[in-house]
Amino acid sequence: MEEDKYAEIDKGSTSLTDILDSVDTSRDRNKTFEIDPRQHPITKEELFRFLDFDVELSLHEDNGKLILGVGNEHSPADSDVLNIGENSRLSLHSHPRNSGMPYPSLSDAIATQNHGESTQLMQIGSEGISIYRRAQFDSSQNKPTKDSAKEVLGRWGNTHHIDVLNYEEDKVKDEDVSYFSLSNEEKTQAARDFFRDSDMIVDFIPLNDEEGLKNVLAAINLEKVISDNKYTELPSIMDAIDIDIHDLPLDHAQQGKLNTIIRHFDLVLNRDGRLNRDKELRKGFLEFAHELMNEMRDAGVDKKTEELLQQIGEKAKDIKVD
Repeated sequence: MEEDKYAEIDKGSTSLTDILDSVDTSRDRNKTFEIDPRQHPITKEELFRFLDFDVELSLHEDNGKLILGVGNEHSPADSDVLNIGENSRLSLHSHPRNSGMPYPSLSDAIATQNHGESTQLMQIGSEGISIYRRAQFDSSQNKPTKDSAKEVLGRWGNTHHIDVLNYEEDKVKDEDVSYFSLSNEEKTQAARDFFRDSDMIVDFIPLNDEEGLKNVLAAINLEKVISDNKYTELPSIMDAIDIDIHDLPLDHAQQGKLNTIIRHFDLVLNRDGRLNRDKELRKGFLEFAHELMNEMRDAGVDKKTEELLQQIGEKAKDIKVD
């Protein structure tokens, strides 16, 4: 009889409560259970039960259904094993109440790069529900970023003298401390600091915040969207300029030159790569962009293109080299 009930659960024909009542965390790792939130919407009581398991549980959206995954003590079930695509609308996982990590971990930060831009990322722990996203800001370079969280984390660790990527103690520099040698409290604080410095936290909902929980449950049940996992919008010299470059009567060479001008100004504006530390290179890029603008003018441009070049030139005056 128990096996028959279990088979029904596999088919997604029951509620999350019935599934949680029947899950064996040692037997069912990387096993999937399907729930239709239209028939059996997730409740806060069901969600809170995640915390009482000794492994990480997860919920993922797949074709309008919710897939429950059973992980292990330190990580949720792998999305690839669960056959969840990167464009899933939801990825929520738990940290057990006794895990010592009530908030998203650095592993959770790195995993953001495995999800698409439309995925709502959530983590439930003993303190509340964290809604988060991929790294938006690189505090070690003091600028917005589109780099992966792992790259941003590596630079953040170097700045704070915490080796966050090496498991082997003998490979850690003398002036650094290994993240993996820290206490649970220190690991929790390091993760919270990184999420804060990298602008990854969208919202935090305490478990006793009834209104906040209603909003989160609406998102979990696929009734609304409250966050995303998009890259940050990097500033551009074209921001607030209402002239569409594709409407200009430019030949292929002129279009290429204009794109190069915009690109060089934007690179300096965002201080990509070596431009972040090399003042002379920034000056060189700006000078090259201005030279190309003069070349375009000397070759002759129409009135609309001249208006655009003037607006770009005015905005370029505000780009700081120092």
